[in-house]
Amino acid sequence: IFFRMELDVTSLFFPYQYLLERVSVANIVRFTNNQNREINFKIKTTHPSDITAQPAGGTLRQGQSTDVLLGWDSDATVNSPEDLSTLKPPRQPKVCVEQFHIDGAGAMEPLGPIKMPVFFTKPGDR
Repeated sequence: IFFRMELDVTSLFFPYQYLLERVSVANIVRFTNNQNREINFKIKTTHPSDITAQPAGGTLRQGQSTDVLLGWDSDATVNSPEDLSTLKPPRQPKVCVEQFHIDGAGAMEPLGPIKMPVFFTKPGDR
């Protein structure tokens, strides 16, 4: 049986115009545990100096949900929504939600990551 949390989005969108104007912008993502056991999570990103997460990790009991704020707060200049050469590293930013269960003996059981790409254009404009 494969246990996973549910997220209400599959990718993140930070409007390019906000990046040009140096406006911090965020996505609120709902994490839900519909499983019959606790699921722990930790958020990682390919661009930790640009993407923030609050909270960056936690534990959800059976049936519990939480909202996670994933924000773009960067001094990096993005030349265009397609030209990411000025980012460090110079590639498509991604967010990875690592999830795991800790059993009664304290052993960690990985449950597989959930990966979310980051876009600077609207989904219909890609």
